[in-house]
Amino acid sequence: MRKGRLLVSVVLLLGAGYLAAQAYSSAIFERELSRTLEDLEARGDLQVQRDGLERGWFVSRGEIQLTALLDDWQLSLPYVARHGLLTTRIEGDLQLQLDGGDDTLFGERLPASPPRWHGEYETLSQTFEGRLDMAPFQVSDEQGEFDFEGLALRLSGEHGDLTLTGSVAPWRLSVDGERLEVGPLQLDSRYRYGDDDFLQRDELQLAYLRLTQANGPEVALQALGYRGEVRLGSDELTLAGRLSLGEMTLAEQPALSGELALGVSRLNADAVRTLSRELREALAARDSQAPLTDREAEALAMALEPQVLATLVDSPRLTLEPLRVESPMFGVEALVEGELVFDGEEIEALSLADLEVAAADNPWLARLDGHFVWRDLPRFVALQLGLPLDTQDLEIRIEAGELTLNGEPLPPLW
Repeated sequence: MRKGRLLVSVVLLLGAGYLAAQAYSSAIFERELSRTLEDLEARGDLQVQRDGLERGWFVSRGEIQLTALLDDWQLSLPYVARHGLLTTRIEGDLQLQLDGGDDTLFGERLPASPPRWHGEYETLSQTFEGRLDMAPFQVSDEQGEFDFEGLALRLSGEHGDLTLTGSVAPWRLSVDGERLEVGPLQLDSRYRYGDDDFLQRDELQLAYLRLTQANGPEVALQALGYRGEVRLGSDELTLAGRLSLGEMTLAEQPALSGELALGVSRLNADAVRTLSRELREALAARDSQAPLTDREAEALAMALEPQVLATLVDSPRLTLEPLRVESPMFGVEALVEGELVFDGEEIEALSLADLEVAAADNPWLARLDGHFVWRDLPRFVALQLGLPLDTQDLEIRIEAGELTLNGEPLPPLW
């Protein structure tokens, strides 16, 4: 009798523990999903909505809708989440609506099934790993043909630290005897964010881009790359980007290669946060979900003028480090580096409306100071600028908006 009661007690205890674990797993998943959606909405450019929500200990369902506030598209993500003791498995598809219409991109505008996505959320470690796949498809009519070979993306990480990697397979577009071939594209992005800081790193690598023209030479770009970083710290917002081109050919002849690296620093961090918050609140207060018209955007910019100007109070700096260009076809080798600084002192004296003032009286241009150097100046460039043909370096100076080349003043460029 005692053994029977003990067995029943053990079974009841295990059952209660199992149900408690299930309840905990579903609650943790719901909490983390809600936090992620709140982070997305906090960006300020998206409206986040959840429809058809059904919460359960074993299965949860719903649909997430992301609507662009500054553009004209809406992304729908219906999902089903199956909760286990240690893992929640989630799956669904993706649908995109463009231009404010009711018709969807996949299945209506394009003869392709919606991309499928699936993932796993680990309850104990609170980490996520998911994958989005899109099948190949082909569209053709009397005007041309579009052939897409598919894509695969992978998202992994935890709240506050996410990594996005993947590849877009080659695609081809043929219209009226011309043909554009692109791909494959590899991407690798990292997002880290907290209460007061943010870091985003992106790397894109495109293998080739080829344009075959009916009445012109073939243009081909090889090994295009981009690396970028956005960092919001305690004091400043910094941006850095690097573009690279392995080779450009015209009619299979080498024409151009090079890279461009730019950096922007000393944007006031507190002002950037304030501007982001004010922008988010202004967009949320709108009655319409439609994208801003040009007039509305202009009115919003003027309303936020004090916050915009405040981001410039620390005298932002643009750094060129460097611009490299090599062109065997045109006999050019260029190496340009330097910096441009905007004077942010007494920034409140400026107005965004002054950006449209004529160059000679523009108070924004009068706050620019910079110094750039073009090493090993080609002779034909020196000739065009009226400089001696043996000029080695071209020194470009900007003082209060006035430009000089090797110490010689020029008429205003703006």
